[in-house]
Order: sequence, then structure tokens, then C-alpha cells
Amino acid sequence: MQKLKKELILASVIRKSSETLIKNKVKGFEEFGKDLMGMCAISSCALKRVLEENGIESTLIKGQYGLVSEHCWVDLPDHCIDLTLTQFGKKEKIHFIDKQSALFKNFICLKKEPKITDFKNWPFFQKPTKRLVESILSYAIESGNLDEKLKYKSETFTKNIAFVK
Repeated sequence: MQKLKKELILASVIRKSSETLIKNKVKGFEEFGKDLMGMCAISSCALKRVLEENGIESTLIKGQYGLVSEHCWVDLPDHCIDLTLTQFGKKEKIHFIDKQSALFKNFICLKKEPKITDFKNWPFFQKPTKRLVESILSYAIESGNLDEKLKYKSETFTKNIAFVK
């Protein structure tokens, strides 16, 4: 876990920033609920960006969770990070999932590094537009958890994380 500490801190910063924008009904975030339903692409794009800025190799994935729901998450070499499994009834806010786990078998990759045009069939408010992704990052900077270069500053992170092996 020590090796992954930075990834967990950054995931927590993005999750918390997303929750706060929803709670405060910031423009563009009014449609989302506290479980972050519909925010998977937006929050995953923000997470991928901060991971890259902190020197962590990652891949944005557009796929499916189970056989029904289109979904997005961030892949790391041996794990994936999902900030929005709460929308599927999972209790923990952040899921750090080993790719050898039974849960990971529910993640079906359809496209690596999707472009905005790959979301054409998604509801407009769920598309990972630059404005929405930047809003999350800006809030994380304003709240003091990231610096202007998107490097993490705070070591405080949520305790509500599921480690799935």
C-alpha cells in the first residue's frame, strides 16, 4: 500500500472535489447525485490528468461495468481505480481493484483513451467536457489539496476506500 499512497491521495482529492461541486450545485454539476451517478467519465478524466502530472502512468478506459452499464475508470499497470462504483450500490467511495480479483471481471474494456466523440451516445451532462474536468481540478487547487501544477499538497484522504484483491 505504501507504494500506492500517492495514487490513493490523488483519487481521494478528485472524489472529494467532485462531491463538493455536486453538493454546492455548481453549474454543470446539478444533475448528479451524491453517489456520483453519471460522473464516471468526468471524474476519471480528472483523475487521469492528476496522476499523469504526478508522474504516474495511467490509462482512461471506456467500457462496461457488468453487462448493462456503460462506465469509465482509470487503469494502472496492476490495478484500476474507480471513483464512482457507488452509483452501482457499492458502499466505499473509492475502489482500488486488483486486476486479478473477481470484481475486476465485471469491468469490460471497450476503448482505451477515448476521445470526447466516443461519448456521443451519452447524455450531454455526463460527457467529460474540458469545462467540467477543469472545474474539478480548479476546486482541488482552490481547496488547497493540489498546487497549481496539480501536484498533491495534502496527505489527508478519505478512509472510505475498498481494496479489492
